[in-house]
Amino acid sequence: MTTGSQTTLSTAELIRLELDGKNVALGRYDTILWQVRSGYVIVLYGALGLLFKDGFSPNYLSAQIVLLVCGFSVLAYSMDLTFRIRQLRVVKAYNLLVDLALKPSSGEQVNVDLLRDLLYLAGESRTPIDHGAVLRAVMLIFAFYAFTPVLMLLLRLT
Repeated sequence: MTTGSQTTLSTAELIRLELDGKNVALGRYDTILWQVRSGYVIVLYGALGLLFKDGFSPNYLSAQIVLLVCGFSVLAYSMDLTFRIRQLRVVKAYNLLVDLALKPSSGEQVNVDLLRDLLYLAGESRTPIDHGAVLRAVMLIFAFYAFTPVLMLLLRLT
């Protein structure tokens, strides 16, 4: 930063600014995820409502309709999961930054190499994240997107 003369950011200021940025990123990921999910619900159920506006009968469920719903659900699932994993990377980086912010108050030195890594775009990185968090995300998101295709397949088989 320059304001007439050269000034540098302290480590604490750098961490605080990065925490603010990551907090904004988390909010934006939430917005994207809800846009994907609400768009999926609106498009899918709007289209199904138009297809079955005269009443529902399992005979109307052609293989093409079921395949289209399955394909659309897989596409939305993959988009949602990709953004959720990116969000989990930002959460991990945020938590590590909080840990770094607390170190100076206890007299510990801040690990400069770790701080440098955390300043990069966390969502786009290949930073490993907790397998439990990923598994929970995979399963919960799968349940959301699999409900309608599975229901349609079951109705078609009856």
